[in-house]
Amino acid sequence: MYKILVPLVFLVVVVAADDLGMKYVMRIYEDCQRTDGILPCLKKKAILFFDRAARMEAIPLIDGVDIVKKSDMETVPVSENDIDASLPRNLESKDEALTDMLWNRIAAFANSRTIQLSLPKMTGQELNKGVEEGRGKMKKMMGMMMMGAAMKMAAMIPLAIAGLFVLAGKALIVSKV
Repeated sequence: MYKILVPLVFLVVVVAADDLGMKYVMRIYEDCQRTDGILPCLKKKAILFFDRAARMEAIPLIDGVDIVKKSDMETVPVSENDIDASLPRNLESKDEALTDMLWNRIAAFANSRTIQLSLPKMTGQELNKGVEEGRGKMKKMMGMMMMGAAMKMAAMIPLAIAGLFVLAGKALIVSKV
């Protein structure tokens, strides 16, 4: 069950503003504490949340990234009273029915959306300037990179000489035996 609540809380906090998101989550939690069962109430709120989100044309996540409605499929708004009227009276059946309704709403929302990525507007001059700056920095750094490679090779020379001494010493020992 907590698999459902964590993404729901995350979506509410992302969609709402910083401080307003936490106030909204706390208000929902307080409303649900006053009812008979906290989990069925949270499921109803989640169903209503996805119903409202499904009716929105675009949901901005961050600058340049939006969740956009891709189909013109109209959804009928659902109220909490409509949900209560369609639920069975048995507590276990009620919980299963709410879970099914929630998963159906999430699936309908996910199937009717696409993620849209908007790149910043650039002119050809700005783009060319960025490329030229990159090449200029590369020319300045090339000398340092070549010096680094030369220093690395210079550090390897003593190791190569030490290897030669070990090989000569081994040959001397083998020839004495």
